[in-house]
Amino acid sequence: MVGPSVTENFKNATWRLALDVPIQTGNMESRLQAVERIPSEGGDRLPHYIPIRFVSFNKLSRDDKLLIALEGLAMSEALGCQVSVGKIIHGDNPTTVTVGIPLLIGEVRKIRGKMVSVLASDLPPDLA
Repeated sequence: MVGPSVTENFKNATWRLALDVPIQTGNMESRLQAVERIPSEGGDRLPHYIPIRFVSFNKLSRDDKLLIALEGLAMSEALGCQVSVGKIIHGDNPTTVTVGIPLLIGEVRKIRGKMVSVLASDLPPDLA
């Protein structure tokens, strides 16, 4: 599936992999490179969703992990369910790293709060 909207019956979808997925919540918007859908074992439970990010570098940075956590937070808020892991596929010989989103969520929320205050301000941001 390419470009499915979260608002269009995302929870009852039948696809396994979606590309270029737009996510929008109250004060956050993201465009996920890919989302993996893992059906639940029982028919009454919701499927699990895993955001996937592609990085060309062989070595991941902290920012790469924070970005996948931010995307996981956006998915959690948009779907109303916990997104616990994200995947980063990186390097010349593609390697997959699984990132625990709950471990980074506090830092992501702190950074998001700073971004919201900068964007809401009439003053230009400080030079970095």
